[in-house]
This record gives sequence, C-alpha cells and structure tokens, in this order.
Amino acid sequence: MSPERRWVIALALLFFGVLAVFLGGGQVAMCLGPLGVTAVQCYAASGRVPEIGVGLPLLALCLAGVSLAIAPIPRRHWRVAAIAALLAGLEVAVLYVVLRPRTMEGSGSGGQWYVVPLPLDTAGVATAAIVGAALGAHLMARIVELRAARGSSRRQPARSRP
Repeated sequence: MSPERRWVIALALLFFGVLAVFLGGGQVAMCLGPLGVTAVQCYAASGRVPEIGVGLPLLALCLAGVSLAIAPIPRRHWRVAAIAALLAGLEVAVLYVVLRPRTMEGSGSGGQWYVVPLPLDTAGVATAAIVGAALGAHLMARIVELRAARGSSRRQPARSRP
C-alpha cells in the first residue's frame, strides 16, 4: 500500500474517531433545583453516575487503526505482535479495573456528606484494553525488529582455517 493511501486511511479513521466522541458521549444526570446542588448530590438523588460512553472506546479503536495505517506491523512479526497485544490489552484492562475509583464522595448544598458507589465502567475497561493492545503490538514488533537487526549486525562470516 502506498504511503499516500495510508495517510488517507489514517485521516479518515481520525475523523470517524473524533465524530464518535461527539456523537457517543456519556450520559450525566440533570438535576433541577435550587442553586448550589452539587454533582455528587445530584448523582445520589438520581442514581445515574457519570460514564464516558461509547465515544472514547471508539476513538481509541480509531487511533489504534491510525497507528497501524501509518506504521504497519510487518507480516513476519504478526504472531508475536498479536500475542503481545493480547497480553498487554488484558494487563492494562485489569490494571484499570483494580485502580479505578470505587466511590464518588463530596458534600451536598446543605453540608451533608455523600458517598455514591460507582459501578464498573465497561467503556473505560474497553478503552484501556484497546490502548494497551495497540501499544503492546507496536512495541513488541519494534523490539523484535531491533533485536533482529542487532543480531544480524553482530554475526560475522565464518572464517575458514587453512
């Protein structure tokens, strides 16, 4: 594939990713009431916690496609890159689940303290997995290429003894 065609594909993917962020944003609660209603008070009253929506995972997927379009992984490294992508995506998703916030805390307009439990944000997990997989695949492919290049430069032709 020509470099110009790769850039056209990359720009199209980037456009669709940005469009997905605008059209697939997360939902938040709308609380009508007196001035001074805090966000945590609104979430406690409505039961709807903030979410990132499907736009961010789609943007991450498009950016992974952009990186593959601009710098494709050589065919000889696909197997290693796929294993690295699987492991890195799984590792980053598990890391996101472990380190994510579990509660949202804050004071209300009357001074009372609210603690709202947050459910697992599946779109956040998907975003983390996609980004981890793309980075893992690219890094492993580049490492394999560098090791192969370094190994071939170290090899010396065998000398024959008279």
